[in-house]
Amino acid sequence: MDLQLINVELSEAKLYRTSRNFGLYTGRQIADLMYLQTIMLYMQTLDNKTHSAAMDYAKRTGQFGAYTLFRTSATDLYMLGYAIKHSTSNNIELAEPVDSKKFLERLLFDDRRHTRFLRDLSGGRVSDSEATAYFYRLEKQLKITDSRFRMYRQRIVNYDNMTDKTRANLALRLQKELFRVGQGAVLPTDIMIMNRLLSASSKEKNIKAPKSAGPSTASRLGGAALGALAGRYAAGKLSKMDTKTAKNVGTGIGAVAGYWASGRKSK
Repeated sequence: MDLQLINVELSEAKLYRTSRNFGLYTGRQIADLMYLQTIMLYMQTLDNKTHSAAMDYAKRTGQFGAYTLFRTSATDLYMLGYAIKHSTSNNIELAEPVDSKKFLERLLFDDRRHTRFLRDLSGGRVSDSEATAYFYRLEKQLKITDSRFRMYRQRIVNYDNMTDKTRANLALRLQKELFRVGQGAVLPTDIMIMNRLLSASSKEKNIKAPKSAGPSTASRLGGAALGALAGRYAAGKLSKMDTKTAKNVGTGIGAVAGYWASGRKSK
């Protein structure tokens, strides 16, 4: 299933921009997003459907080093790392700024180790045991307290032994978790997960249609466009956002919903 066009269009709506320079998030949420993005990215490197995209994402995130410079052209994961290491930067706006900055400054986040992990990941040099050990340390560094996050980590490292159905269920739960913590903002990993979920759903139903079968990418984009309009309307109801930001976030949510709906209707 070719989602290249929809991937590019939605992934261009960077989390940093749609969240008003991270102004929607507390320090706790920034740390949670960093953790979730990292373990999800690892999971996606293990899946044939998302392997290439995830490896490229890891490479693009780790190529600039230890989150030293402010780079809006970098990945969202890079910008999350930058926010943790430079919470007092004028480029970063946080909810509950005083408490959020204090929280982030107290974290013992090892930025160099994180970027090295991503570079090793992009080069295929991370074993399951190494990932398990690193994620455990990352939990401590980011002061992760949500037991669900630990459960996701434990399941992800057993990914190769899962059935397609179990993998799809885990991906769906992670997607919902990321949308919950991220307050609906669209991240690149969300799109990759959606790609795999749609493919897994087709496989479970023994659907072996040729690439030319079913609605075209253009028709699905039509559904995405309708969803985008609905998202823009709903965005007006979102609190804590200015009009422009609410419109951007609403459009992204609606586009994903529209694309998902158009795909589901075809089955």
